[in-house]
Amino acid sequence: MDDPVRNLGEAGDRRTTYEKIMVTTKSGVSPSVLMEAGEDFLFDQVWTRPGLSIRERRLITLSCIAAVGAAKPMAAHVAAALESGDLTREELEEAALQCAAYVGWPAASLLDQAIRQHAPSSS
Repeated sequence: MDDPVRNLGEAGDRRTTYEKIMVTTKSGVSPSVLMEAGEDFLFDQVWTRPGLSIRERRLITLSCIAAVGAAKPMAAHVAAALESGDLTREELEEAALQCAAYVGWPAASLLDQAIRQHAPSSS
């Protein structure tokens, strides 16, 4: 099984971990206290834990984000999943269909919209 900590480097460097997971660089904007605390917890304590691969964590994260209808984080995580190569468009579409069955069509439609925005169909 993939070891998230080994692949991300040492836990404790929130910015580096965030950039590796989200496949982007942080802007020069200073985060709020709430954002900083959230990133400390999410990217240094949750994403770097052993037990699940980054790919598995991406699928779970996308499902949870779809369930609460958080469009902006959903778009960011879809883009990161595609850019990192952890998930393909087809896998993301299957995840959206699975979400539709369990959390409803409107929530899954937001995920589908993010997928289509970040991975346009080749046809």
